[in-house]
Order: sequence, then structure tokens, then C-alpha cells
Amino acid sequence: SCNEPVLLVGETGTGKTTMLSRMAGLVGANLVSFNLSQQTDSSDLLGGFKPVEPRDALAPLLPTFTSLIRRTWTRGNNDEYLSRVAKLAERRKWSQLLAAFRGALSKLHDAGLVTTTTSGTATSGAATPAGAGDAAAAEAAEAAAEKGGKPAKKRRVAGSQQQPLSESLRHEWRVFSADLAAAERAAAVAEGGFAFAFVEGVLVQALRNGWWLLLDEINLAPAEVLERLAGLLETAGGDSAAATGGSVTLLERGDTVAVPRHPNFRLVAAMNPATDAGKHELPAALRNRFTEMWVPEPAAREDLAALVAAYLAGVGPAPPVDAAVEFYLAAKAEADARLVDGAGQKPAYN
Repeated sequence: SCNEPVLLVGETGTGKTTMLSRMAGLVGANLVSFNLSQQTDSSDLLGGFKPVEPRDALAPLLPTFTSLIRRTWTRGNNDEYLSRVAKLAERRKWSQLLAAFRGALSKLHDAGLVTTTTSGTATSGAATPAGAGDAAAAEAAEAAAEKGGKPAKKRRVAGSQQQPLSESLRHEWRVFSADLAAAERAAAVAEGGFAFAFVEGVLVQALRNGWWLLLDEINLAPAEVLERLAGLLETAGGDSAAATGGSVTLLERGDTVAVPRHPNFRLVAAMNPATDAGKHELPAALRNRFTEMWVPEPAAREDLAALVAAYLAGVGPAPPVDAAVEFYLAAKAEADARLVDGAGQKPAYN
């Protein structure tokens, strides 16, 4: 609730991932988990240039476009308009989808609300979203766009003037305009075969869309990957963090501004203690920016019995829950007292 980055530390099997998944489900958040390793590259998280088709360049912009439309034109019902735009993507009508994107930007540009980035493509015939009371006009415009013609002249409806936009929403539209111009260029090249375009990684997608991101086994990641995560931890808590800090800039793509951070984005990292084989401590400068929580192993018999019962559900009429719990506790006691593995170390049971 405080929008702080959290570091969960605990042995394997203590329920770190399960607990976070349960919490995300309770609040309706989309949880995305990414396992880090010694082979992880920063491009795996942030994205990189990959061969794409027109679909790959334009389709990823649709969720962002839908969110921006709903937050910009709040007084009109744009569900039918957005449904038509989504159908363009489903039917692979990329030129009409591009026209719909450009149409919304053109409407904002004409109203002096947003300065857009162009790539030389005209926007005539593009459908535009509905203001308060002109959904029918937008429907006619969309139908005209699908037929390749010009939209019918929309009648002005009292009260349909656009309200002033917040600076953060203007910034998101400007970023969308730049992303659209880049996607448009890639799609134009891809029409003749294939082209390379920047495909955003899971970290950037989570930032934009307000997902919860779990970076598991963070103490296995190379130093270069950890350095790129530092930008997310610069500012903690409050609306100012979502607006001005705690983000990343995609220098690989040539960006000069940070990726807009959705207010619902949450970052959680998880790791086993550094005493485990192959694990090492996080750099202190990075670790201190997290709110760190130790996740202990369940020790109460009631908790252990609940876990065992869940695993053995449906195994015979009377699963041996109590026997499994007794064996587990006895094995841990023997490990603490005298058991050793082939390397002379105490075995760890969980």
C-alpha cells in the first residue's frame, strides 16, 4: 500500500511466491514472475531489437491505446469504438488500426492538447474516439475508415468539448505518439519482408500497465542487470514516485525520457539466503533501497499439516498427513544433530 519495493528473503519452499500470488489475486492485480539467473541479460527484462512483422510492431500498442482513451475521454461511452478498434487488430487490418491510432492523436493535436510525433503518414479517414454524446459519429467514422473512405462530418454536441488533460496524461500521450511513429516505420519496412523493431521486455510492460512484477532469485543476477534495476528504486512511495521517479529509460531504443510508471505498478524481489550454493549477497547499495522482510519456515504442526493435506488432497480416503509431518520434523531434527551429505554439509529439508 506504500508503493515500496519489497525484498522477500527465505529458504526454498517457505511460500514467498505463493503468498504474493495470493495477495495479487485478492486485490485483482496481474502478477508476472521472472526468474533471474547468472545467464540473465538486461535485454531479457527491458527488451531489445528483434525481427518483427507488422503485427508485432502495432499490436503491442493496443492495450496502452485503450487505457489512454478511457482516461482521456471520460464523459463519453467509447466501449463500442474500442471494440471496433480491437476487431481491426484481430482481423489483421494494420493500416486501418494505424489510422485509428492516428485519428485519436489528431483529435488531441487539433485541440492543442498534445504535440504528436509524425512519420509522414496522413491521418485522413481515421476514426476518432467519442466525446460525451458523439459515439454514433465515431461509429460512422470507424465504418468509413474500414472502407478506406473519409468519415462523415460529425455534428457538434453540446457538452462534448474535451476537458484539460493532466501533465502526466499528456506525457503518456507524447510517449505513445513516439512509440507509434517507431512502430509505423517498422511496419512499413516489414511489409516487404521482415524488419527489426524494439520489443519491450516484461519489466517495461509491467511498468506501463500497472502489473505486479516478481523478480525471483535476484541474488543470482549479474551485476550489469542489477545496475539497470537501480532506477526503479530511486524514489519510494507517494504519487510523486509514480509521476517523476522510480522508472527506467530505454537508452537502447534511443529514448531520452523515462517509461511512464503506472501508479499500480509494484516491484517485489525474492531470494534465498546467500549461504545457499551458488548464491551471493546483493550489493548493499541496492539492498538498502528495498524494504526487506524475512520469510521464516512454517514450524507449527497445524501449518505443516495444512500444507501436507493440500498436497495429498485426493490421495486415497485417508491421506497420511500426520505421518508425513512427523517424518519431516524428525528429518530436520536429525539434520541439525548428525546428518551430513556427500560434501560434508548439513542437508536442508523443506
